[in-house]
Amino acid sequence: MNLGTALLTTARDQPLDHQGTFANSLDAALVTQALEATGTASVRRRKLPAERAVWLMLGMALLRDRSIQAVCDHLHLVFPDHNGKTTISSAALVQARDRLGTAPLKHLFNAVVSRHGHEQLEAHRWRGLAVLGIDGTTIRVPDRSENRAHFTLPSSGAHRESAYPQARVVGLMALGSHFLLDLKIGAYTESEESLSSGFDEHLPDHCVLMVDRGLLDYRRFYRHQQRGEERHWLVRAKSNLVWTVLEILGPNEATR
Repeated sequence: MNLGTALLTTARDQPLDHQGTFANSLDAALVTQALEATGTASVRRRKLPAERAVWLMLGMALLRDRSIQAVCDHLHLVFPDHNGKTTISSAALVQARDRLGTAPLKHLFNAVVSRHGHEQLEAHRWRGLAVLGIDGTTIRVPDRSENRAHFTLPSSGAHRESAYPQARVVGLMALGSHFLLDLKIGAYTESEESLSSGFDEHLPDHCVLMVDRGLLDYRRFYRHQQRGEERHWLVRAKSNLVWTVLEILGPNEATR
């Protein structure tokens, strides 16, 4: 399963009980810490304070087929007013989302990875090696002038541009559990290789790294091996590669 398929699978056809499982697995204290660390905690009582706006954003990511209003209603996020009503307009929800910004969500992602990333790698070792993968995909983003300027419009052929700006996304994943350890988002014109270069410094010893052939770079693989102990890599070969066989290990297996 590549990164694009994994993201679509996460976002599609989510049973309602998955939301409860997700909520139980995410420590609410991490949400509070993320808001405090980024200075975005609510200082006055609101129908939808910052901590609940975070859960709204997480719910929107999981319930992609629903409107922001439907997600809010399903998760029962709005505090009642002095009349006991829990209604809130879509415009107020959008304002709460914009007021929250991206910084708390980035902080929350890093906190979850710091807390659970190591245990995910340890729980799914193969022959003593942590199994990781790097893969990339592209996603369409809202058609706004700032997105067009930042992410750019890819060509659709015949000297025409596509209808929507697109972002390039590259992820580092623990393959045994599909736990996302790191994620980089850039303009469509940025290569997967340049976006994923920051992953190299955080790869552990005693691991095997699996990458697609679009990331085939022997200098990078050499650096990966030399930075620590028992660091291996695996990549799909291109059809035009010329191999030098060093040792025959068995049927269809050789050191090259």
